[in-house]
Amino acid sequence: MTADDRDFSGRELKEMDFSGRDLSQSDFAEADLTSANLSNCILTYSQFYRARLLQVQAETADVSQSSLLEANMSHSRFTGASFVESELEGADLRHSNFTNANFSEANLTGAYLEGANLEGANFQRAELKAGALKQAVFRNANLFEADLRYTRVDEADFTGANLEGADFTGSDLYNVRFNDANVKDADFTEVDISGCDFTGAKHLTCGQIESAIFQKDTVAFPEYISIRWLDDNEYECACET
Repeated sequence: MTADDRDFSGRELKEMDFSGRDLSQSDFAEADLTSANLSNCILTYSQFYRARLLQVQAETADVSQSSLLEANMSHSRFTGASFVESELEGADLRHSNFTNANFSEANLTGAYLEGANLEGANFQRAELKAGALKQAVFRNANLFEADLRYTRVDEADFTGANLEGADFTGSDLYNVRFNDANVKDADFTEVDISGCDFTGAKHLTCGQIESAIFQKDTVAFPEYISIRWLDDNEYECACET
């Protein structure tokens, strides 16, 4: 394909079937791909700036090292897709299915992920800061050393997730589920964890708890953590090793 053959910028591409095609290094900037089929496509090094990717089917598509700045990817299916090292700042991923997708080292700063299914997805060392993650499902996802600073994560589900070294500084974690998650070295400094459930969480320490903020009797801690309240504001934390 020539460069002209790969220029789809600004075009109306609704319901087009691109499945299985090699469209690497293509330009889809501001194109309308609503309800298109991108399953098994190779879309590496491509441009999707402000593209409309609503209700698309893109299972196992390879969108690695591509630019999806401010793209609308909501209500779509990207199961098993790869976004390794891609740029997704300000992208809209709400209510889409990204089960087992790979966002390793991707930049999702300011992205919208409310209600998205991210079960089993890989966000290792990904940038998610200042994003909107309300009610997102990260069950069994890998967020090793992910940057989640200043995110709105209320009511999200991290059950069974790997959060080792993840940074939640300045985030809103109201009513978040951390059941059976690995929270080793996760940073909760000055974070309000009221309403969170850490039942079964692994490697939680008193140091992490004491760096956070929470109201009396509002947090469920794992069995090896003991909290003894001295009054409504002061408590003592003990950890059984």
